[in-house]
Amino acid sequence: MFAIAVAGTFNGFLVGMAIAGLGFGMYTAVDLALVADVLPGKADVAKISAA
Repeated sequence: MFAIAVAGTFNGFLVGMAIAGLGFGMYTAVDLALVADVLPGKADVAKISAA
């Protein structure tokens, strides 16, 4: 976001948006991987865990 804030030209703005888009894409990919990792397996669906 800093690159967007200090961009003096439209091309600088586009570069900043590309950097921000790559960062958000990586964050989303990791976030969804973590969500999928903590979901229960088919054998444990609708069971209360003792943890």
